[in-house]
Amino acid sequence: NKEVPASEAQIMKIEAIRQGVQPTKIITEDQAVSTLDNAFFSLFLLLPSRLSEIIIVTTDTHMDRSKLIFNEVFKLLYKSSEQPLVKMTYIASSSASLSPEKLISNQLREQRLIRSLPLELSGTLSS
Repeated sequence: NKEVPASEAQIMKIEAIRQGVQPTKIITEDQAVSTLDNAFFSLFLLLPSRLSEIIIVTTDTHMDRSKLIFNEVFKLLYKSSEQPLVKMTYIASSSASLSPEKLISNQLREQRLIRSLPLELSGTLSS
């Protein structure tokens, strides 16, 4: 009997629950293959709900990159305003829950994706 490995979204959900987030308040996005995909898919998931606050859970080694990407994508909600319409709180999960190979694979895939973006967005996200 072979166990199906947990998706990154499932691992992050478990971490959020460990840190006190109520399970009924958690929406997971598990279709993305990159952080950029995850940010856009999350934005589309959240639009109908009109939430004013969200919590983003990511690995500790990926936190800075996730903040940059999510902040840039969510700026689409408030183009004409300096203030974000959604408050974003970030929770770090230990990267020990993901294999080093998976972390490296994800990072390389994201770097390729970011290089293919329009220059102004690519420059912001590759910092």
